[in-house]
Amino acid sequence: MLLIQIPSIILITFLDELGIAFLTGLICLDLLVNCKFKKYMCLYIIVGILAFYALYSMIILNFNTVPAILNDYVLQMKPFIPFCITYAIAPEFTNPMKSVVKVVCIIIPITLFIIYITGTIYITISHPAFLGIISFNCSLIYLYCSIKNDGSMCLKDFLIVIAILLIGLTSTRSKFYGEFVITLYFLLFYKPGVLKRINVKQITLFSAAIIIMLIVTWNKIEYYFIMGNSDTFDSDALQAYARPVLYATMLLILQDYPLLGSGLASFATYSSGPDINYSLIYFKYGIDKVWGLSEQMPDFICDAFYPELAQFGLIGIMLFIFFFVWIYQKLRLLLYLNGKWQYVIGLLVITFIIIESIAGTVIVQAGGMIAMMILGMIVAKYKHISNEKARLIFKHNYSDTQEIKRIINENI
Repeated sequence: MLLIQIPSIILITFLDELGIAFLTGLICLDLLVNCKFKKYMCLYIIVGILAFYALYSMIILNFNTVPAILNDYVLQMKPFIPFCITYAIAPEFTNPMKSVVKVVCIIIPITLFIIYITGTIYITISHPAFLGIISFNCSLIYLYCSIKNDGSMCLKDFLIVIAILLIGLTSTRSKFYGEFVITLYFLLFYKPGVLKRINVKQITLFSAAIIIMLIVTWNKIEYYFIMGNSDTFDSDALQAYARPVLYATMLLILQDYPLLGSGLASFATYSSGPDINYSLIYFKYGIDKVWGLSEQMPDFICDAFYPELAQFGLIGIMLFIFFFVWIYQKLRLLLYLNGKWQYVIGLLVITFIIIESIAGTVIVQAGGMIAMMILGMIVAKYKHISNEKARLIFKHNYSDTQEIKRIINENI
C-alpha cells in the first residue's frame, strides 16, 4: 500500500482498488483456512450497517440507481477493510521487516521532493496536497517501526521523522501545516497524563499549538467557508461557492431526513456524480446549477468528506463518532502498557482524518487507507484485554506498572 501511493493517484488510478481487493481476498483466505470467524466481528458489523443503508436507499428513497448505490456501498467500505484486517490479524514486524519499511518511508518522500523540484508534480501525483499526505503517512509508519520493545525511540529515528515531515511542508497546503503543528506538539511536548495534571505550562503549550494551527490554516478556512473559492466576496458569484454549498445542503438534508439521511449514492460522493449516475437530490435542493456541483461540471461533488455524512443521517453520524470513540478507548491502553509513542501515532492518525476530511476525501483514497491500517495495527496490540480489565487499569496511574501487570495476569 505504501509503494502504490504515488502511481495510484494519477498514473494507474485503479491500484488502490486492487489493494482493497487484495486485502479482501486475504480476509476471505483467513476465514476459509484458519476459520477465525470471531476476530472479524468489527467487519461484520460495518458490512451489516452499510447493507442496511443500501437496502434503505434502494427501497425507500430511490435518489439514485441500484448500480450507483452498490458502487457507493463498496466505496464506503474502502477505509474500513484495511482497518479491520490489520485489527484482526494484528501483524507484528520483525526487526529486518521494520528496517525495510523504514527505508521505503525515507525513499518515498525523497522521490516526491525530487518530483516537486523538477516541476513534474502535476503529471505524476496530480496535486501538491498529496506530497503532504504521503509524507505524513511515511513519517507515522517510520515512527511506528522505530519504537523499541521497551517503548522508547532513539534520537536518530526521531530526527528522521521530523525530516520527513519537513519534506511534507513543501506541499504548501494549510491542512498539512495544521497537521505539522499538532504533530510537533505531540512529538516534542506531550507527556502521558497531561490532561490529569493540567498546569499553566501545558495549557500555554497546547493553546499555542491550536493558535498556530489556526493561523497557518486560516487562509483555507476563509477560502472554503467564508469567501468560497474566489479571492474577493461577490454575492452574485454563486458558482464560486461549491464547498460551502455542500455543507449548507448537508444541513438541509439532515433537516428533511434526520434519522437515516438521504441514502447511499445520493450526495457528495463520487457515486452520486455523473461519472456513475447523477443523483436526483441535486435537483431536489436546487444546487444542480452550482459550478462544481452541476452535471456538466461536477469537479467538487466529492471534494469534502463530512458533507457525505448527510447520506447516513444523525444515526449514521453517531455510529461514525462511536467508531472513533471506541478506537480511542483502545488507544488509551497503550499509555498504560506500552508507553506514549504508539498512543501518539494513533491520536495523530485520528487528527489527520479529522483535518483532511474538512476539504478532501483522503479517507477513501490510498492515503486514508494506509492511515486506517496503521490505526488497526496499533489498537490491535491489546485487543485481548477485556473491557472489565480495561476499566480497572484506567483507575490507576501510568506509573503503577506492577499493579497494572497484576490486573492483566489476573483471571476476571
